[in-house]
Amino acid sequence: MGGMMDKIVKTSFLKRLDQMTALRNAFDLQVVVDDFDPCSGRTTLDLAKDYGVAIDAASESHIRDHWLDPVGGWFRHGRNPEILRRALWEAVKLVQLHDLPIDSYWICHGPDNTRPIEVTLSVNERQVTMILLTPNPPMSADPPVTEPAMWVTHWDGSAVEYRKVKA
Repeated sequence: MGGMMDKIVKTSFLKRLDQMTALRNAFDLQVVVDDFDPCSGRTTLDLAKDYGVAIDAASESHIRDHWLDPVGGWFRHGRNPEILRRALWEAVKLVQLHDLPIDSYWICHGPDNTRPIEVTLSVNERQVTMILLTPNPPMSADPPVTEPAMWVTHWDGSAVEYRKVKA
């Protein structure tokens, strides 16, 4: 079996999500919250495109085919698209309520791609933390990790900083 075995990662998609929330003052956050409401009529893919997370055809395809397709995608529980959308809505509501950026991570663990994904949100004085917990995808979303690394994140008031700490 290939894939990310028991890893905590921050993919390019999650980095872009974090960056967009660091730029939250450029948006009317009530409009963003309304857009992300699952009853808004907007699709999750359209939101990813409109808010700078899906930036080209390849990233749109990745989100649609791997994350949002419960039949042929990486995670095959029927409610996963609904779970992900609801979590994103709750996250942007927390961004609005606390005027904080998101710091998001993806934890991959276990082979059962039919179990539902889980999303945990928490708030501290610097950020809204979003943790996505999924089964291992069939292949790595990013290049494989060749050496262990730890990242330190810091909110400086205008952007989330990432700094690699040598193991």
